[in-house]
Amino acid sequence: VDTLLVYPRLVPLVALGLPADRPFGDFRAMRRLAEDPLRLNGTRDYVSGDSMRHIHWKASARRTALQTKTFDASANRPLAIFLNINTYEHVWEGLDPDLQEYAITAAASLANWAWAQGQAVGLYANAVTQPGARVVRIRPAGHRDQLTLILEALARIVPYGRWTIEDSLRSEALHLPYGTTVVVVSALVTD
Repeated sequence: VDTLLVYPRLVPLVALGLPADRPFGDFRAMRRLAEDPLRLNGTRDYVSGDSMRHIHWKASARRTALQTKTFDASANRPLAIFLNINTYEHVWEGLDPDLQEYAITAAASLANWAWAQGQAVGLYANAVTQPGARVVRIRPAGHRDQLTLILEALARIVPYGRWTIEDSLRSEALHLPYGTTVVVVSALVTD
């Protein structure tokens, strides 16, 4: 039996109302992210406790004082997309297929954007891909097949959620890699 799998539509983030340069808004973390040793930012005066391997010897010779390399924050923080497939608070209220499709498109487009940026990306959903299967759980990774895995899972999602997105977040949050950015895409907003 031949089957045809239709992937979700991919749209630019601006088509979803998200600025492409700041898809997560204007939030600024209070704490610095992990530094990326491949992204040299500049130098600063040495402070006791700085790693000897981060001393910039040429800059130290020019300034006649020890200089320590500074680095930009890592751009490759993992991204975990949590998709809430429910469109109403209670399953017996039915579903809104257009709203559900919009949420799936948003999740797929965000995953595509992150993958294109070289970020490790994963997908969690409060839905299954076939009756009797486990809920969608694709851990953040950056390998070349990751986007295909995510798009296939989104294409196969059964339209009814197994439980609330809050339960999904609670059960998965402790297992995410440190520093993971969590984005919730929801077809339903509740209190």
